[in-house]
Amino acid sequence: MFKYWEDAAEQVVREIYEINCGPAPHMDVSKRLAEVRSLLEQHIDAHWIAGDGDTEDVANSWKNFGAAARALGLQMGFFEKFGLDYDEVHAVVCRKQRDYGHENISRFGRQGLMVRLHDKVARLENLLGSSRTPNNESIEDNVLDLVGYACIGMMWERKTFLLACYDSTVAERVTLVPGSQGMTDMFAKLGMAISS
Repeated sequence: MFKYWEDAAEQVVREIYEINCGPAPHMDVSKRLAEVRSLLEQHIDAHWIAGDGDTEDVANSWKNFGAAARALGLQMGFFEKFGLDYDEVHAVVCRKQRDYGHENISRFGRQGLMVRLHDKVARLENLLGSSRTPNNESIEDNVLDLVGYACIGMMWERKTFLLACYDSTVAERVTLVPGSQGMTDMFAKLGMAISS
């Protein structure tokens, strides 16, 4: 269906944004964060074991989590304040994918994503519960990461995460054969020599 990573990412970001989740005047930030935590715990409990559930059901669970994370960001005024509309969220997710590549997710897949999300939610709970100023990434970036990981989770389940990016790297384009000498063979395929 999709040829490139960015196109598949655009679809999943769009799906998250189609869920109506604007700020709720009756809900404070702590309740939104509790909703995010609850959805994450339900997701982990239901889908930790690979093969549990239909992959589209698991993708929809990721989508619902992403919508809740976006709602948290809207409740906090982040997405409006920083111009994080649909196009910008898509652009950030794609830029991060180009920086990280496929390997950071492909090694541990679904479970690795769940652990990353658990860490991000725990960080938010700690920072917002203590009213401390973050030493590293901002709270806004943390919330955006929750949405981004939900997108990646949807793509993982739909088997589109490993697609090449528009400007894919050499490592994504060159497949090493089993038993090869790794980088030496790769450079040889490209017509370059490595001196010893």
